Amino acid sequence: MVLTSPLKLQWNGSVKGKGSIESLFLSNPIAIPTMFGGTGEGNSPIDLLVSSAASCYLLTLVGMLNAQKLDDIELSLNTETEPESKKLTIKHFLEVRVPNDFNDNKINIIEDIINKADRGCHIGNMLRKAEVEIHVKGFVKYK
Repeated sequence: MVLTSPLKLQWNGSVKGKGSIESLFLSNPIAIPTMFGGTGEGNSPIDLLVSSAASCYLLTLVGMLNAQKLDDIELSLNTETEPESKKLTIKHFLEVRVPNDFNDNKINIIEDIINKADRGCHIGNMLRKAEVEIHVKGFVKYK
């Protein structure tokens, strides 16, 4: 598979050096975490892995909401993990803000899609095969 936007990575220095990841739509500093002797002044591989899972979930959710013509919605996703634990666990906390005129049927559809998007995310599904635990907790609120 060819990336739609090829990545270019650079590194300068030793373990305490610094690097970057660049692509057409991405520009991120990378660094070795302090627990491995680095500076920690950039994204670690775990940060990038978890951000991939979070963005995949969010974009899958947006696509599924759009398919149901639920457009006037604001989404906010916070993701946490504990990379020092023996098993990587990713926790997504989603807040969905909807217009005041949304009825119970639309709210029920959104709540159903919150869970379906988790199962529809390709990155999340690949991570589960590697025994990563992923949990989603979503809340629907009126604007």
